[in-house]
Amino acid sequence: MRSRRRQSGSNTSATPPAEREDTRKSTSGNPADAPPPSRQRGRETRQLIIEVARRLFSEHGYRATGITDIQMATALTKGALYHHFKTKQEVALAVVEAARQDYDEQWAGQAASADPGEQFEALLDRLAALNEQPSWRNCLLLAMLSAEAGEADGAMAAKVRELRGQIVEVLREAIIATQRVHRAAARIDAGLAAEWIVCTTCGHVLARKLGSAGPGLQELTDAMKKWLLHPNDSSPSEQDK
Repeated sequence: MRSRRRQSGSNTSATPPAEREDTRKSTSGNPADAPPPSRQRGRETRQLIIEVARRLFSEHGYRATGITDIQMATALTKGALYHHFKTKQEVALAVVEAARQDYDEQWAGQAASADPGEQFEALLDRLAALNEQPSWRNCLLLAMLSAEAGEADGAMAAKVRELRGQIVEVLREAIIATQRVHRAAARIDAGLAAEWIVCTTCGHVLARKLGSAGPGLQELTDAMKKWLLHPNDSSPSEQDK
């Protein structure tokens, strides 16, 4: 995931991951540029496996989902699934990478603004809005995998930590930029505030999964914005000292 300060705005609408994959397949209307039918089917099959696994990992967790569960839910033969992924961890790595792309394109890439305060608010509002969409499973996925992934999971655990760290860093940089224009309170530790936002969001989607969410995520988001943003705070931030 790229840093928010290095990104430009995007006009891409929030498109479900499976549909977005189709958009990437061809950049011209020339039939000669289209991939061969067998390669096209292979891409579609791989994307199907990733999306089904994302749903199963989000709903049941990584450990409770076996590769046979994924195979049965896709209605593929074992041979078709193993042609693309040899192990459940390989599937999980692809799922986390797909989630990273979604965060980059549908979250961070949709919140660009010349005003740091507006950009930070847009990041928070966008995250809340995405979690109201049934097709957006990535925050719940991140929460489930973060809770389960350990050192024994090797590359998968590292990939989950990396993704979470990238999300925190996008928020941390946005908070620092907001402090520099005196829109956020100087007393705030940007890193801790970013962790707070991620923990609140992931905690909320987990609680909602259990049927005990309480206030809505947008309501919680508005409360965080009120606490973090102080338009009249003219004192220098710690990062400016």
